[in-house]
Amino acid sequence: MTPTSAIAAAALLLSGCAARDGAEQRHYAFAVAERPGPDGLIISAVDLNDDGRPEVYNYLRRVEGQRQLVRKEVDLNRDGHIDQVSRYEHGQLVERESDEDFDGRMDRVEHFLEGERVFAEADVDGDGAAEQFRYFVGGVIARKERDTDGDGRVDTWEYFDHSGVSRIGVDEDGDGVIDRRVE
Repeated sequence: MTPTSAIAAAALLLSGCAARDGAEQRHYAFAVAERPGPDGLIISAVDLNDDGRPEVYNYLRRVEGQRQLVRKEVDLNRDGHIDQVSRYEHGQLVERESDEDFDGRMDRVEHFLEGERVFAEADVDGDGAAEQFRYFVGGVIARKERDTDGDGRVDTWEYFDHSGVSRIGVDEDGDGVIDRRVE
């Protein structure tokens, strides 16, 4: 069976699947369409709710005879616009951009190392520049930095431990150095 016919067979099988949930039976259907894309990639478009508009686009590359995910684009709120773009290297997630307020602009970028989130930045005021930065250790937030006055420089630091915020530092004069600590 060729990879294309295997995907077609899987789509047919899944479109007829039913799941039992107590006395209620639910039917799940979706369609997968593939086409060649730029740079030799294969674009796999997935229509999750069978409305004729794909909600997920997988960009795949053949590596040593296997398909490897390079990028995934998702329309989270099903409005026809991509709200999340994930990038992969060697099959591992390395970056995810999200439009969390669905205004058409990506406002959060998360960075991953070996599949684990290590850093995230967010444009919370919609001006196109990140004001909030989060650092993660072992997948758990360790520090959050914020530019609260919009001058492009971090002026508030929050440090986290297992119980939550452990201490806060504030730069009051804009020199990049903590002037006041809040315990």
